[in-house]
Amino acid sequence: MRQELKHFNRVNQNLALIVDDLRMRQEGLTNEVKILRMQLDDQENYKRKFKDDVFEVLHHITDFKKLKAGVIRLHKKYVLEEVKNEAGDGDLHREYANKRRYLENNVNYLR
Repeated sequence: MRQELKHFNRVNQNLALIVDDLRMRQEGLTNEVKILRMQLDDQENYKRKFKDDVFEVLHHITDFKKLKAGVIRLHKKYVLEEVKNEAGDGDLHREYANKRRYLENNVNYLR
């Protein structure tokens, strides 16, 4: 009886550990889902702002100067902002430069 009791206590402890592990995993996944939902909401807001800005620029479709100024403003606001955010990716620039050198060397060799 004592051996069976010890055995069941060990099994119970192992199952408790498994349950705790699963709870922690569930909490982690729940937090990850919250973070991803927040990112999706941010992206949706960004898209909505872009659509609104484009619609605002399209009000001036008949006036070339205002349309041009609006497009330039959109370019500065969205395109140049993206370039600034991606400027920190030095690895991509280095990889691009390496590929370019490699291709230029191949071209010179083939000539």
